[in-house]
Amino acid sequence: MVTVYLSIDTGKTWTHLSLEKTKQISRIVMHPTNPDIIYLAAQGKYAIPTEEIGVYKSIDGGKTWNKTLYENDFAGAAELSMDMNNPQVLYAALCIKKNTLENH
Repeated sequence: MVTVYLSIDTGKTWTHLSLEKTKQISRIVMHPTNPDIIYLAAQGKYAIPTEEIGVYKSIDGGKTWNKTLYENDFAGAAELSMDMNNPQVLYAALCIKKNTLENH
């Protein structure tokens, strides 16, 4: 099981933020001036299709999450990058994780 935790006191205490069904989280990006805005890249478990993958956004510090990018059940979000000069610009890389004989 994969889960996300948040500390706002340099690691002394931690708060559980959910998202267990995503299975693998490849990147977390926080807005440079608003700590309530968080983006999360969910890659999912290798070669297992799921609707729980893609890019998620929280606007309340991780209490709730909305999926903002989803391609299909096999395209997990492998990477995220935010333009720190313009935090409205976010780049996401999706990785097809379908494992079949024709892929080898």
